[in-house]
Amino acid sequence: MNGMTRWMSGWEVAGLAVAASAGWARGQMTYLTQQRQVSATTQSGTNSDAFGGLGPWSAGVGSSYPFGSAFASASQTSNLRSDAVEFNVAGDAANHNAFTANSVSSIVVTFSLDVPTQYDMIMVNSNVGSTGILRLTLNGADVFYFYPTNRPPVSTSGVLQAGTYQLTVSASGFSTQGVDGGGSVNGTLYIPTPTATAALFLGLSLASARRRRS
Repeated sequence: MNGMTRWMSGWEVAGLAVAASAGWARGQMTYLTQQRQVSATTQSGTNSDAFGGLGPWSAGVGSSYPFGSAFASASQTSNLRSDAVEFNVAGDAANHNAFTANSVSSIVVTFSLDVPTQYDMIMVNSNVGSTGILRLTLNGADVFYFYPTNRPPVSTSGVLQAGTYQLTVSASGFSTQGVDGGGSVNGTLYIPTPTATAALFLGLSLASARRRRS
C-alpha cells in the first residue's frame, strides 16, 4: 500500500509538470517580423540576397571594380529557432585606388513575450570589430546595446519582461579614399521555451517516481 502511495505521488508530481507546461506555453517567444540580408556594392554594381522566413539561412555576396582594385563582401549564417536566434554576420571592404566599396550583413527581428522569461546572450566572437552592432530593445528602450566602443562580454543573461522586442545584428564593410574597414558579430541569443523547461521537470519527476518504487 505504501509502495502504491509513493508511486501515485511521483506521478502526481509528473502531472503537475505537464499542467505547468501548458500554463508556461504562453512564455515562448513569438516571431512577429524578420528580415535577413547581405549586400555588397562597388562601382560595378550591387550584389545582394535576402530572406524573410524562419529557420536556417546562409548567404554570401561580393562585388569588385575594376579587376579587384575595390572589393566588398558580406556573408551570413543564421538560424531563427523557437528558442534562440543564432547569428554569424560579417562585412568587409577594401580598395587600392580610392574607389568606393561598401557591404552590410544584417538581421532585424521583432518578437513578443507574454510573460517574464529568462535569456542568455552567448558570444562566440565578442569583438564586434569596427562596424558591428548587437542590440536588443523593448518597446524602443535598450535591453543591451553593443558596438565598437562598447564591446560585448563573452556572455550576459537576465530576465526579459513581457512585451515586444527588436533584435538587430549587423556588420558593415566600408572603403573609400584608401580607408578600409569591416566587422563581424557571432553568437546566440537563447530564450528557452517553457515546454523545454517543463520537459526537464517531467523527466526529473519520473526518475524520482521510479526511485520511490524501487
